[in-house]
Amino acid sequence: MAIDPHQQESWKQEGELKEHFKTQEQQQKDFAQKEEFRKADAVEKERQARELFARQEREKQELFQRQQERDKDAFRQMERQRELHQRQQEQQQAQLRQDIEAQRQREARPQERQKSERDAPTANPERDGRAGLKPAWERVKEAELKRQEIERQIQLEAQKQALADMLRAAQTAGKDKAEIEERRKTFEEIHKRQQETLARGQQERLDRQELLYRGASSGRER
Repeated sequence: MAIDPHQQESWKQEGELKEHFKTQEQQQKDFAQKEEFRKADAVEKERQARELFARQEREKQELFQRQQERDKDAFRQMERQRELHQRQQEQQQAQLRQDIEAQRQREARPQERQKSERDAPTANPERDGRAGLKPAWERVKEAELKRQEIERQIQLEAQKQALADMLRAAQTAGKDKAEIEERRKTFEEIHKRQQETLARGQQERLDRQELLYRGASSGRER
């Protein structure tokens, strides 16, 4: 039985059409899948961007907080140093006022002082030495040197405590070794200047007392 050419062509076109529809359907599925992948990738990138932004914000806040802690720590250390220096200045000023008052009283009673000097027995170092007595200036000098030693000890203890507090605070704040070492050197330099200031004040006070007890002609002989 012969096949109708028109029927055969119709079957062929129908097969091609089905294949075309099948190809279009597959392309649509591939496109939809790619679109889903694109959307998922966009969502993931957006999530990563939000996480990155949030992490950067946290790091910025942590950095800001650490800087605040460093500033507060530096301020506390400066305040301790200021208070220590102020106490030392107040001590020196109090002693200076006492010295000035003592000198004023001496100058206000010149006649009594002269009479006391005339009535006083002639100084005899050999006799005083046998009796175990020291001249007035030697006793004052000895007391002053003891006082200076106590002042230096007080200052040293305060400086040690301030340095220990600074190191402990720096370690607690998580500062690196280089920064801690730099702060330590700064504190030591400040403490050195404070010690020099105290030493100058003590020497000036000793000089004033020597002038009161021995007179201007004695100079710096001690």
